[in-house]
Amino acid sequence: MSPSDDRRLVAGCLLGSFVGTEAPPWLLDAIRDGLGGVLLFADNVVDDAQTARLCAALRRARHDVVIAVDEEGGDVTRLDAQRGSDIPSPAAFGFVDDLGLTEAAFAALGRRVHGLGIDLTLAPCADVNSNPLNSIIGVRSFGTTAEHAARHVAAAIRGWRAGDVAVCAKHFPGHGDTSADTHLGGARLDAPMETLVRRELPPFEAAIAAGSDAILTAHIVAAALDDEPVSLSEPWTRYLRDTMGFDGVVITDALDMDGVAMGRGIGGVAAAAVRAAAAGADLLCLGSKFDEAMTTQVIDAVAAALASGRIDRAELQRSRRRIDALCRAEKPTKNDAHAPSCDAAAQVAAAAIVVDGPLPRGPFSVLQCEPRLSMASFNVAWGLAGLTSARGWPTRTIAATDALDDVCAEAIAAAGQGPLLVVVRDAGVHTWQQQVIAHCAAAHPNTVVVELGWPSVEALGPVTDGVTDGVTHVITHGAARSSARAAVDLLSKER
Repeated sequence: MSPSDDRRLVAGCLLGSFVGTEAPPWLLDAIRDGLGGVLLFADNVVDDAQTARLCAALRRARHDVVIAVDEEGGDVTRLDAQRGSDIPSPAAFGFVDDLGLTEAAFAALGRRVHGLGIDLTLAPCADVNSNPLNSIIGVRSFGTTAEHAARHVAAAIRGWRAGDVAVCAKHFPGHGDTSADTHLGGARLDAPMETLVRRELPPFEAAIAAGSDAILTAHIVAAALDDEPVSLSEPWTRYLRDTMGFDGVVITDALDMDGVAMGRGIGGVAAAAVRAAAAGADLLCLGSKFDEAMTTQVIDAVAAALASGRIDRAELQRSRRRIDALCRAEKPTKNDAHAPSCDAAAQVAAAAIVVDGPLPRGPFSVLQCEPRLSMASFNVAWGLAGLTSARGWPTRTIAATDALDDVCAEAIAAAGQGPLLVVVRDAGVHTWQQQVIAHCAAAHPNTVVVELGWPSVEALGPVTDGVTDGVTHVITHGAARSSARAAVDLLSKER
């Protein structure tokens, strides 16, 4: 094959990205020259109408380009990052444990995504959140056991596919028993294969059985097979193909994450792309905010590895055929993104709320903790502050760097004899929030704590000792807009 043919073959195995809300000319040219797909991020999205126009422009450049989005619903949304998702987090679906509601809610979301002209969503998470201190998965998981997570992963996939959207279960072989974030560096899973087969892998087996079109590989090192990140590991690719029987598209997690790029910028991304392709990955996800020069550098590196024989040409051609299957033959003839959806999501958001203790009558003085969020959800709107302010409740926010005593004192003073509402998110992971809870509960006898993240023993511990007995806890199982609204509606009820 000619060098130009090699470059087109390589480009066809890349999932690219861009900056802005309109497709730049270089990206449209890259699509015409064979770029395999484009992944939309929150920075590319304004609203559904703009997203539909953007997808149409990409499709005009080449009708079979794969258009993808990292849309999980819940805490990780790209389509609704500016306002928060109406779909609760997977943890809420897992807690309610109604497979019909799970399937119906994701079918409704799938119809919306398909109506925008998008082919593929990088969802659902098939991770079992077995480590409550996990900083990256948490409420993105359907549960803490393999069986529970597997049932809801399969239901979510059935829903997405009913909406005519291809799906990609992630993060193989399971990111749930880690405490590090691979956006920021390395993470390890040291459990033996017997444990992985029992605890991590069943949700992926269920995903494959349910027809998952793709599997996204994690950047964690799973030491049961080797010491390479799984996304760059040939033994793990072979295990997924040969032992688990998956013949769909293997997609890497974003290659600009420091779990594989290792802080080396675009050079690190290009090197990781070569290693991933050599290990058998089909579709190389570059990451966000790529420009023409960055994309070209990756293509150059992978094409050079192909020419040298480091990457098997026949395998890359096979990858390209798999990727072609992700682009649905039927495109929406009209934008039905605003078609009415079922009320399954709202039912789940309300049913997932757990109240431990008596709820006082409002109005409340509100103190919302704002921890530094992971790269998966850092730019997604969340919290109760907007909703509580709209009700006229005095509302403050506090960050880890603020003067804790002073801000807490202000919120307590505003409460007077009325109740105090402390809003936290993943207090078991971001432990400074536990100090806020303990401080407020010790100083104010009528304190309610709303946990919008993963409810952990570590988070609840500081408010169950002799000093802070009597604190009421409200658990939402996620920070989606629907969950926040359901929580505030509950707190606002007459009692």
